[in-house]
Amino acid sequence: MTGVAMGPMEADNSPGLGIPLRSAVAVAVFLAVCCAMDFSVPLPGDGGRFPPRGFVPKFSFYVAAALLFFLSDAPSALDRRRLVRLVLPMVLAAAASAILPEGVIGRMFFLASSSGIALVLGRLAAQAGRSPGDLIGLFLMGASCDALICGFDIYACPVTAGPWTLRPPGLLDGAGPWASVPIPDLVFLGAFLEMSRRYGFHMASMVFGALAGFAGAVMLQTAAERFVPAIPIAGISVLIAAWPQIGARGKDIRRSLLATLAVCVALALMFAAKRLWIAPPQPLEPRIEDLRYSV
Repeated sequence: MTGVAMGPMEADNSPGLGIPLRSAVAVAVFLAVCCAMDFSVPLPGDGGRFPPRGFVPKFSFYVAAALLFFLSDAPSALDRRRLVRLVLPMVLAAAASAILPEGVIGRMFFLASSSGIALVLGRLAAQAGRSPGDLIGLFLMGASCDALICGFDIYACPVTAGPWTLRPPGLLDGAGPWASVPIPDLVFLGAFLEMSRRYGFHMASMVFGALAGFAGAVMLQTAAERFVPAIPIAGISVLIAAWPQIGARGKDIRRSLLATLAVCVALALMFAAKRLWIAPPQPLEPRIEDLRYSV
């Protein structure tokens, strides 16, 4: 029994290319899924059609991101060496997106690298926890972050929305900004899945709960044609799925509340500073030379 149990760990600690190859395969599968979405996902028409316009591509992107998490997964905690091996193919994908000319392929490489790195950040955040009860703190921090970001209209601001959102494949140019996928959603998706695996939560229930929560949030966003905080809805679904196994203690809840308060204060200060430093775009005033030439 001991030899069988130690075999995977010994293989994982070997200097081979297992983790980079698995991560590269995950990026390749994600690219294939996104390309298929870009060419084959049907968009429902306007009006009272169900589901609302943009729902299918956006929710499909969350499903593809969850697939990327499991395909590129390293079997144990991320130390520095495993982290480099896991992220290296995603960095190469980001370099390919920068080198390739603008088009479908370059955009797919960018989506793969951005999504993979966001999921890895979620894994690192989840590994900072000390007990299963920290899932409550993760939920509170994610819900607070998403509520503040939506409350400050960061996702909808044309100046700051670029680094915060990803445009899923399969959308037409007429789709509004609410059809984009926020980067924090992918970070906390990775964190929720990592918590479920680390502490032995029922994985199928956790995956279903997370995706069901994001599906409900996407439905609200596309129906209302504006950004609605998605992490609180997905987090509640995850908590319901994992609640029988959490067993939160008083000190876990106090630590979660303090961490959430610190995150909220930091985000509020950052957003206030951004409002002071970055002025909203102003309409261009016509110059006399432009008016003269137009006449």
